[in-house]
Amino acid sequence: MTVKYTHKIAEATLLGFIKLLFRWKGSMWKLIWKDVLIFGTIYVSISLSYYLAFNDEQKTRFQQIALYCNLNSYKIPLAFVLGFYVSQVVSRFWLYFNSIPWPSTLAYYVNIFITGEDENTRKYRRTVMRYVCCTFTMVMRSICQPVKKRFPTLNHLVEAGLLTEEEETEVKNFEVKCNHYFIPIVWGTSLISTARKQGMIKKDIDQERLIMELNAFRSGCSKLIRFDWVTLPLVYTQVVSVAVYLFSFTCLLGRYPFIKEGNQESYFPFFTLLQFVFYIAWLKVGEAVANPFGEDDDDFDVNILIDCFVQESFIVVDQLKTSIPKLVKDQHWNRQDFSMPQLNEVALVEFLGSAGGIKLVN
Repeated sequence: MTVKYTHKIAEATLLGFIKLLFRWKGSMWKLIWKDVLIFGTIYVSISLSYYLAFNDEQKTRFQQIALYCNLNSYKIPLAFVLGFYVSQVVSRFWLYFNSIPWPSTLAYYVNIFITGEDENTRKYRRTVMRYVCCTFTMVMRSICQPVKKRFPTLNHLVEAGLLTEEEETEVKNFEVKCNHYFIPIVWGTSLISTARKQGMIKKDIDQERLIMELNAFRSGCSKLIRFDWVTLPLVYTQVVSVAVYLFSFTCLLGRYPFIKEGNQESYFPFFTLLQFVFYIAWLKVGEAVANPFGEDDDDFDVNILIDCFVQESFIVVDQLKTSIPKLVKDQHWNRQDFSMPQLNEVALVEFLGSAGGIKLVN
């Protein structure tokens, strides 16, 4: 799941940002430490070989190679290529998130429009929402590795209560014939039509609104499938990767204190290491967010979303239907001044201290 840290910087203080630099989960240190270790090891190995193993002729030849690499490494337009790539990938990352369909609105409409407290009506409401959650889960199984691991087969959906055994058989019958992800949505539209015929839905316009919300949810799922189907061109990812690693290779050959001309490094390649860290971190950011449905620290935890969708859907269409609180006069009934009481300092400290522990689902 995306690492949360904004509550740690509620105040823009230097100390707060310094603390963030030393966090491990979701940090650039976790992404680049292996590359930095390999880069440093190779750099030190070449330096030791030059001083301890090369003869005078080999040293002269290597100095010529190092000078050539050092003078020409800046000709690689790395900042432009990498910056454009990362901006495109991050934009796509947010498009992914904004395309995730949420069943909340549909659940509210089902709660309002499919009326009745008898057992049969409850079955209709709960089954429509179960089909919606099942569709989302089936779509995520095809594009999200953690969900695929959790539900590797349709039988696991049966065990989770999202499908019945009869429904599993029907889905399997159509699995090789068509896009089976949206079969439960089709069943949901049929249920809504039947509910209208049986009088559970009072008006045609209410039925139309429910069908529109079901179709909007299906459209959101379709958009996620299209995003997974058509990715950023592979050639561009290859160009960026080759540019970064080629630049790193030229630095390994060209940034030494013993070259006779051009920009020389000190005995510790501080600025070369900084360049490498920044460029490789950018590349790793692009790789990490290119597929937000993977298993990186900053990927979406879709399994939590599935649990949340199921929990919220059933609560809205079933439990909240019969748990309306009794009407009472509120405490502002006879007041003219509606300003809220100020939060005292003790309560404020307690709130800020517990803000980081808020969870989506118990």
